[in-house]
Amino acid sequence: MSLPEIRPHLEAWFASGERAAIAVLTECWSSAPRRPGARFARSESGSIGGNVSAGCVEADLALRLDEVLAGASPDPVTYGIPDETAAGVGLACGGTIELQLEIWAPDNPVWPALCELLDSGAPATLVTAMDPGQSAHWLLDASGELVSSDTSGPPPSEAIATGRELAATGGARVLRLENVQPVFVEVLLPARRLIVIGATPVGASLARIALAAGIPVYVVEPRSGYRESLVGTDAEIVESWPAEAFEQIRPDVSCAVAVVAHDERIDVPALAGALTAGCGYVGLLGGRRTREARRATLLEAGFPESLVAGISTPIGLDIGAERPDEIAVAILAEIIGVWCGA
Repeated sequence: MSLPEIRPHLEAWFASGERAAIAVLTECWSSAPRRPGARFARSESGSIGGNVSAGCVEADLALRLDEVLAGASPDPVTYGIPDETAAGVGLACGGTIELQLEIWAPDNPVWPALCELLDSGAPATLVTAMDPGQSAHWLLDASGELVSSDTSGPPPSEAIATGRELAATGGARVLRLENVQPVFVEVLLPARRLIVIGATPVGASLARIALAAGIPVYVVEPRSGYRESLVGTDAEIVESWPAEAFEQIRPDVSCAVAVVAHDERIDVPALAGALTAGCGYVGLLGGRRTREARRATLLEAGFPESLVAGISTPIGLDIGAERPDEIAVAILAEIIGVWCGA
């Protein structure tokens, strides 16, 4: 779900009493720029937020959402390869996407409950009935318990099971059930965060490009001489040693930790803290001797070899990067790939 993309828009529209029409990408075939769960939203005053393609269909989709807000039936929409002779609307990439259209009102209890659950750092499962004639959503917590709903009756048991199946990695799936209307199941993870260990030239560059990509960034740097490299950025600088910093940040599976301090006093406790917290990505910058030394120290401390082997080192994609900015690009590309399951 593209919650970070549309959330600020929905919050502003709901605060002013406006309803929102939302197109939810539920399925895609062949090549498509966005994954299921992407959203494009339109307010009653004509504002927009989010996207479901690379700009191929949003203009047409905005008109459809206007019609839904005016009372038209929110029937599903499919976009495929455009008919060049008819100048049709479609995906230039050659793929096909299907979208569910729906209306959310300011008083819908599911939306604030969803935001509250994610803000608490907990995953959530949103189940949506794919019936144009009836709005129905169920919000479940990580255990499958119902948190909120805008309809009567429970969600299909198959949807609860699917939510549990996708709980570790997130994702979305359409369930077409026998004798029951299809439902769209989304497992939503807390907002991704990047924790950069060390405000070195690579660390500072990584913080800047991650922030430019819309990723919240913490930089852990206990050494006073390095922090000046982050002046003017929106990164949250934590001027503590890793153990204390992690108590403040409270990393989890949704976090990526890039250890680029190149200092044993910082590297080892940062790696240990990231592994203990179960962070979804842990990477280490350093030459062969440094990598072997850090690995040996972690093994001596009792960390399982299988866990230590999961550290990405040398860090980043192998693109021949040399300069700090280039290395930072390689690191962020690898992190995004892990987050997206590439």
